[in-house]
Amino acid sequence: GSVIRDDARGYDVNIDSDDDGVSNLQERQQGTDPFSAAPASAPSNEPDPNTGNAEEQDALPEPATNPATDPTTDLETDPATDPTINPATDPTINPATDPTTDPATDPTTDPATDPTPANVSVDVIVPRIAQASAPQIDGQDVTLNAQGDFSGEWAAAVQSDNSGAPLLIDNLMIDIDSEAPDGTPYRRWAAMHDGIYLYVVALVEDEGDRVRDSGTNLPQDDSLELFIDGDNSKSTDYDTNDFHRIFPVQLAGADKQSATLGDIAGPYSSAAALTLDFATGPGIGPDGIRQARFEQDVYELRIELSSAGIDPDTAFGFELQVNDDDNGGLRDSKWGWKHPSRIDSDVDGTFTNPSLMGTLKLE
Repeated sequence: GSVIRDDARGYDVNIDSDDDGVSNLQERQQGTDPFSAAPASAPSNEPDPNTGNAEEQDALPEPATNPATDPTTDLETDPATDPTINPATDPTINPATDPTTDPATDPTTDPATDPTPANVSVDVIVPRIAQASAPQIDGQDVTLNAQGDFSGEWAAAVQSDNSGAPLLIDNLMIDIDSEAPDGTPYRRWAAMHDGIYLYVVALVEDEGDRVRDSGTNLPQDDSLELFIDGDNSKSTDYDTNDFHRIFPVQLAGADKQSATLGDIAGPYSSAAALTLDFATGPGIGPDGIRQARFEQDVYELRIELSSAGIDPDTAFGFELQVNDDDNGGLRDSKWGWKHPSRIDSDVDGTFTNPSLMGTLKLE
């Protein structure tokens, strides 16, 4: 090519004696040796005499890394130790199979404050009805159809548990002089709700006399006991959401007269206000199973859900028990729905231990 000369000095300004790509003139201006090539990897940070700025060196590009062939690459990167991976946004992470996202094994998850509810085993799902279809709580008009199922105003109530077993109060807990053996179907219940109230009905077939002679000691007379654990904590001790109420089947000193008041709280029940209504119908319910035209006793209850601490979306503890007194004085037997039956001795634990209740959930 053409030779470029400096007219003032008369020499070739492109001469590069050490073949390092920088002319002799430029090296002199930069203060480097024009006859000795500098290492290619040694960048110069000396000020440019023409600009006064340090020379900027372009960084050499890093060679591309292939994770499939590079032995230094860990193909199974652990999101628990790699801070660049966010399990919440990384679609390659499956919370269902990734042990780092399992609350049961993740020590950072506190069940007491985690809003995700744990799996709860529920015995009965209580169906929802329209408020206009709610039953009258009067102890009357409780009927059964030809198949022996609740009909009329209680036809929509649940009458069996999630396994298909009928809701019987048939576990013999106390046997002083029982009129029937354990497991007999002479006491039963059903329930439904409307989002505000829980409605419960119980039928008791009693072949003996109905007695009300024990004053406020209602468990020694014919009566129904209701137990509720509003938050399903199933503690072994009663707390503010654990309730125990006892309802007599008839008025004191009366014969077959329905009781609509006079219920009492159990000795360990929460002192919080529980809003409920009840009515009974001694001997005015459906025909008995053992004898035609032997009418059963009726208990009807309406319980305000909020007063019982029951969240409509959360399971709660529940139990019903029946006391039977046929001849005055001490009761002759006691029966439960979920409380275990007696074996060699009498048992009666729910009134001190809420964990013995069954579990219901509202539909």
